[in-house]
Amino acid sequence: MRRRVRAGAVLAGGGAALVAAGVALTLGTGAGATTSGGGSGTASAPGPEDPGAFLTQLAAAFRGGDATFLYDRLNPAVISRFGSAACQAHVRTLTDTTASFAVVSVGSPGNYSYTTGTQSTVVPDTIAVQVVAADHGTTTAETVHLARLASGKLSWFTDCAPGA
Repeated sequence: MRRRVRAGAVLAGGGAALVAAGVALTLGTGAGATTSGGGSGTASAPGPEDPGAFLTQLAAAFRGGDATFLYDRLNPAVISRFGSAACQAHVRTLTDTTASFAVVSVGSPGNYSYTTGTQSTVVPDTIAVQVVAADHGTTTAETVHLARLASGKLSWFTDCAPGA
């Protein structure tokens, strides 16, 4: 089963594809503890998830057939559109031992029109990431859209429709 990129989103199904070993780029504040107050030892909360680090995890999930990670990190708009059962079944088909993402550039957060078939949903706080992606041995330049969740973690988009 091949993943494909359409309108800048990571999409699963037949067609040209996308996935990759991400180059770590920082968006916002980096994750990790910092000290304040002259070394008082007070740790701050981790910053928002880095797009490059997330794409590295996403590619590893594709390579390893980690359907749990793939499903858990789907954007809620995807599950809302197709239903939990369809999306769980779909992500179980997305194994690709060549999957990788190399980040070229990371855009600023904004609105993204998630479109499948004739349906569109505007998803706020979405980051356009230019990547070079490998999918089933084919490498292409693509735009991947990643949406920030309330937790600060990133999510991805796909088409869970049968045969997509």
